[in-house]
Amino acid sequence: MAIPIKLLMIRLLDGRITINEEPVEVLTEFAPKPELNCITMNADPALNSKSTFHYYRKTKLNPGDPGYDPDNPDMMYVTRKVRWDVYEDSVSLHVWAKTNEIRDHLVMQVDKIVTEAKMHHYQYCSKYNHITGVCITTEQQCDAVSRDGVHSIEGRCPYPDIVDPESPHYRNPRTYFQETGIRVESLISRGATNVDQLDLVPEVYHTAINFDYTLDKETVVDVSPLLNVTVNKIN
Repeated sequence: MAIPIKLLMIRLLDGRITINEEPVEVLTEFAPKPELNCITMNADPALNSKSTFHYYRKTKLNPGDPGYDPDNPDMMYVTRKVRWDVYEDSVSLHVWAKTNEIRDHLVMQVDKIVTEAKMHHYQYCSKYNHITGVCITTEQQCDAVSRDGVHSIEGRCPYPDIVDPESPHYRNPRTYFQETGIRVESLISRGATNVDQLDLVPEVYHTAINFDYTLDKETVVDVSPLLNVTVNKIN
């Protein structure tokens, strides 16, 4: 099972970290491969739990569901009980390079990518096709590229809050943070430490970059209609 923070880092960095326009490998294992240059990471798979909540999700029922009232098709029901777990943890990225100059170049790229992703830059939207430049929702060129406006100038979708699929401005942008459950504002660098191994042949230039983060995980623990039990109407 993929660790969410590692999945996030792979999606952000893989294919975007380069040297002379050649991609640098981004690996989820700690120890580097013999071929430098590369980036690895390590994170404890056992998350540190901060708090747990339970809430009930409201939805409409479909015809055929137990409890469906054909005379009140828009009635909202409590249909699911959800457990919401909040975790706080950290991850370390390790930059391995042949020279000090290459190491510094890679570290700067990591910092730039994480900063842009936290600002909701279109390059890090899962609805953006990096090959065609097309928005998957509209099947047209991404609005952050083609339109003027404050959001577009900053590289963000100009319609981030439109939730009605029938709206002509509906885009439904999705960040990699949303897809992995990691709070965008929580990913904070605690700094970088150089741990070079200059006694090796060839020399290895190594920087560890440490990030703290908060992860939200929701788990449905009860589904009323599917369990064929009485559902509770919401007044």
